[in-house]
Amino acid sequence: MSNGVTKYADAGDLQIAYQVHGDGPDVLIIVPGLFSHIEIHQETSEYCDWLALLATRFKVIIFDKRGQGLSDRSAGVAGPEQRMDDISAVAAAENVRNFSLFGYSAGGAIAILYAASFPERVRSIATFGGFVRFANCDDFDLMNDVENILKAVKNWGNGGFGFAIMPDKMPEYRNDMARLERSCATPNAFRAMLEMNFEIDIRHVLPAIKTPVLVMHRRDDKAVPVANGRYLADHLPKADYVEFADGGHMPWIGDAEAVVEATLQFMQASPIQDSERESQPSVLSTVLFTDIVGSSEQLARMGDRKWRQTLDAHDGIAEHEIAEFQGRLVKNTGDGLLATFDGPARAIKCAQAVAAKLNSLDIEIRCGLHIGEVEPRADDITGLAVHVAARVMDLATANQVLITRTLADLIAGSGISLADHGDHELKGLPDSWRLFEVQ
Repeated sequence: MSNGVTKYADAGDLQIAYQVHGDGPDVLIIVPGLFSHIEIHQETSEYCDWLALLATRFKVIIFDKRGQGLSDRSAGVAGPEQRMDDISAVAAAENVRNFSLFGYSAGGAIAILYAASFPERVRSIATFGGFVRFANCDDFDLMNDVENILKAVKNWGNGGFGFAIMPDKMPEYRNDMARLERSCATPNAFRAMLEMNFEIDIRHVLPAIKTPVLVMHRRDDKAVPVANGRYLADHLPKADYVEFADGGHMPWIGDAEAVVEATLQFMQASPIQDSERESQPSVLSTVLFTDIVGSSEQLARMGDRKWRQTLDAHDGIAEHEIAEFQGRLVKNTGDGLLATFDGPARAIKCAQAVAAKLNSLDIEIRCGLHIGEVEPRADDITGLAVHVAARVMDLATANQVLITRTLADLIAGSGISLADHGDHELKGLPDSWRLFEVQ
């Protein structure tokens, strides 16, 4: 194995730059935060020492997310779904099927989402300086003010961001930080990254995390206040929390040895065993329900034979598009279908594609989508998310795709446009649900 050599993993049409360090028995994939450059990071002794400590126990995989660093820049700003695809890409490139994740800063939310979507792959998670939302809202006020965060864009490229993420090293490291900033992204690209992160909210996903999580945070973190780490630990089903006094936002600055020690002790003590994975079949999935509008009227007009031919054409188009968008067709429902996806944006785009192609057959459908835990049940699936998606579909009209707020919070960076559809009561379900129409 060639340690520290930059290689490339295929992620669809893109290539993700990554390196491997160490040859330990277990694999640890580092999920980067807002910005990274796997080669320039290693020009600082603190980062190298932190990486070397981890590599004494793990086979460590580091990578640059698409759109920055040494990975393909043509991808633009990567949303949560694309960032999860990056993890899958580097794991596949190294033929790794089972691993732990260490997500720092914005990478913590991505690591959590990934573990919820692919629990069979992830043994344990560590987050450092993580958060559930990057921007405050009516019912969340733990982050810094958005305007103060955006001020960093004005000085991007001169190293000023270092005062937020590693104040104890400034201004000594200002020139190094300035080079890292310029190498990772342009000011416009950095602003686009920030704005995309403002749209993400993983709070509704936290109960679905069955993987053990070590949440680490520092009390003097200026970039992400420590209350965010405490919130994560309080709302995850299986979380340990370690709070450090000082050192700032980055895990390799300050007492990095203590960070590594806490990570090693946690991951050695609490990996999910294969038998435990098998007893927890639930997985975070985006659920899609579709229904042909006016099917009874069309059957009466066409007759049995022509209607059967129309349904066969419907099924063929739907099955093809679901496969194209990496989904799973669970079942046909007579005049509609039920499918699941591991990517929320892919599910929505699939619904749009199916509706558009069926229009050529003079078939109009309505679609409802939600994201949540589902459990396999023979050839079917069950879970609250299934019922929610079905009820959302019931409220849709011809050629309309409706999604829940929970799903809308996870499609940042996808290019999907939404219109607020208001609050609705869903039959048989508690509370009021905010829905959005896909444009």
